[in-house]
Amino acid sequence: MARWCPKPATIIMVNPGEMHDGAPMGGARGWRIIYLDPALVAREIANEAVGSELVIRPVARDSDLAAHVVRLFKQLKAPTPDQMVAEESLLTV
Repeated sequence: MARWCPKPATIIMVNPGEMHDGAPMGGARGWRIIYLDPALVAREIANEAVGSELVIRPVARDSDLAAHVVRLFKQLKAPTPDQMVAEESLLTV
């Protein structure tokens, strides 16, 4: 049976309340994880998602999104992050 394995720069997302074990499928891979409180996300996109439930597609193969995620992680890991860049990156992601 063939197993799906993400390519580099693949963004994997989990919807609020969705169960997962975090275990890699077939082989090792690295994880960098950001947990976003669903209430915070819902508040930020309220004007776009009025009356609808937040649903995130689980896999994104989007080089622009991947670049923004990398930028966000650089800010989160920086010894002295640029708060404006970090916030802009988070909102863009």
